[in-house]
Amino acid sequence: MVTKKRLLPILVAVLMVFAMMPMSAGTVHAAEARYVDCEGFKYWIEPDQGTAVICGRAEGNADTEVSIPNSITYDGENYKVTKIDTIAFEGDTVITTLTIADGIETIGSGAFAECSNLAEISLPDSVTSIEKSSFNGTAYYDDRNNWEGGVLYIGRCLIAGDVSEECIIKEDTKTIAKQAFQENGGLTAVTIPASVEKIGDYAFEWCGSLSSVTFAEGSSLTHIGPAVFRDCSSLTSIDIPASVNIIGQSSFSGTGLTSIVLPEGLELIDVQMFESCSSLSEIWIPSTVKEIYDFAFSGCDALTTIHFGGSPSQWAAITGNGKPAIDPVDYGKEDVETTLKLSVYDAANNAWLNADDPAYVSSAAINGTDTRKAQVPAGVKATITITPKDGYMVSGVSVNGSHSPWNVVQDFRSWTNQETGIHTITFTPAEGGSYAFSVSLHEAVRVTYDLNGGTVGDDWLGN
Repeated sequence: MVTKKRLLPILVAVLMVFAMMPMSAGTVHAAEARYVDCEGFKYWIEPDQGTAVICGRAEGNADTEVSIPNSITYDGENYKVTKIDTIAFEGDTVITTLTIADGIETIGSGAFAECSNLAEISLPDSVTSIEKSSFNGTAYYDDRNNWEGGVLYIGRCLIAGDVSEECIIKEDTKTIAKQAFQENGGLTAVTIPASVEKIGDYAFEWCGSLSSVTFAEGSSLTHIGPAVFRDCSSLTSIDIPASVNIIGQSSFSGTGLTSIVLPEGLELIDVQMFESCSSLSEIWIPSTVKEIYDFAFSGCDALTTIHFGGSPSQWAAITGNGKPAIDPVDYGKEDVETTLKLSVYDAANNAWLNADDPAYVSSAAINGTDTRKAQVPAGVKATITITPKDGYMVSGVSVNGSHSPWNVVQDFRSWTNQETGIHTITFTPAEGGSYAFSVSLHEAVRVTYDLNGGTVGDDWLGN
């Protein structure tokens, strides 16, 4: 029998044994992001996201031919490899051949820089973010035989451009790397094929002689990164493809632009996008823009004309400290005018009377504004709430003279609370639509039934 006096030393000893035991990989909390060694490489894994970033070789891996996988299995869990980290293999002179699996999306800055013996590189189409410095100093980068007309391509990525005067980027290029042409003072013109989907950050920054940027018809471009054309002082005009929906901060700052049309679908005019564009006098802003960030038009002293593709109320709804102080000279859409007319039935004279008098109606609100007329943007749900004075109820609603408003107004809904008399109308205005709502009121009547002790039958209940 173990006494209480002997029990404490035994418990302490057991705890000490457990404390001295090595922790296995499986004892780490499943949701903890951490560095791990797996299949010859080091990774940073994010269990909550199911992703992994490759950070370099694991100890003991001396392979000359390196293959980067698109997935790994660690501690029984699968992870999708999406990125090769910044300087992950920098200065690794052992590598001679590199193959990157399809699925890798990002190759970080200097990821393979100064891998001086790396002469063969295979990149997948999945790469969407890559930098000029990613392969700088490799045998492949330094071999001018790999450059085509002063441009280095790897797979469908344009890595770097050392071109004087005009550059025609080759067909089937998908991505232009970050800083690809940065500080190229001799570049005067560039033609970008329809296949290009993304232009990386700073790609043409400080190209002071660049005066012509041409996008091929049917462009697939969706993303222009930050500062792509910053300080291209000779660039006075550019036709941005309609497919573009992201333009990064400072993308056109310091350019010589005199006017520009931003594409429909763009939602944000980013920080300093047109800062110091001293010649910019006219701009077309699409209806889809919802926010204009700080200093977007700082130093644009010549800007006098804004064309806005939406309605006045949409312009008024745009937020952000960078919104210009001047109003648009024209709009692409008119606000929908909704007029609410109310009438009340006068039983004594068998006539309908004007009920706009507050004696009958206390509220006729559209989108929360207590008004009889309101500007409602097309496609935005609007609500009218009618609150008759005590003793009155809504007897009917018509729109533009129709008693079947769902045939006139998109998404029409109508609801009446017969206990209080409150009536709610919800509708979605069509573009270019104008609506006149007619609401009829009558004296509220509560109907009661005396069954004289009888029972309610099936027909009465609607069964």
